[in-house]
Amino acid sequence: MSYSQGTTAFNAGYFDSLELRVSATVTCSELQNIMTQAVNSVNGTIAAVNAQLLLVQSDFSQLATRIAKLEAHIATLAGTQVGFTGLAMQAMTVSGVSDLGSVIAYLNAQATVTMNLGIAGTSSFLLEALSLAQELIAVIVAYKRLERQIQSLTALLTSLPKRLSSLESSIMSKAATLSGCTISI
Repeated sequence: MSYSQGTTAFNAGYFDSLELRVSATVTCSELQNIMTQAVNSVNGTIAAVNAQLLLVQSDFSQLATRIAKLEAHIATLAGTQVGFTGLAMQAMTVSGVSDLGSVIAYLNAQATVTMNLGIAGTSSFLLEALSLAQELIAVIVAYKRLERQIQSLTALLTSLPKRLSSLESSIMSKAATLSGCTISI
């Protein structure tokens, strides 16, 4: 299994290959080299994942702010629509706008009613409302993608120490079978 780190992936099979090397090892110095290699690899990966996580969390926060601003703009637009058309538009939230088809259907229904009333300014209102709805959907999709990436990076950060601990246990067991072998971590 591989975990996404943004632009690279960590191959969890790496630990499996180290486990095989431990089984085949016949000297204490080989075991020490495997342990050193594993610790350095895990530390480097954790540092890289933490750096990636900071970037993703920053982007995530910026998107959350953008969503709030778009929702506020849509709510403002909904308030001004009553003045232009005499129709009431429901305020939209992230959950209410998650389906672009329902937003477009709603706006089309509003357009039909408004055209029947023959009210000026309808087309510019509808174009702006559609544009905002599409932008909001795009931002929500990006937000959800980053949310999944954060979950993946967090899972990787949780799994690495566990895998290293398991490898350490194997190395220590193997070291116990070699005369006078002491492994430093």
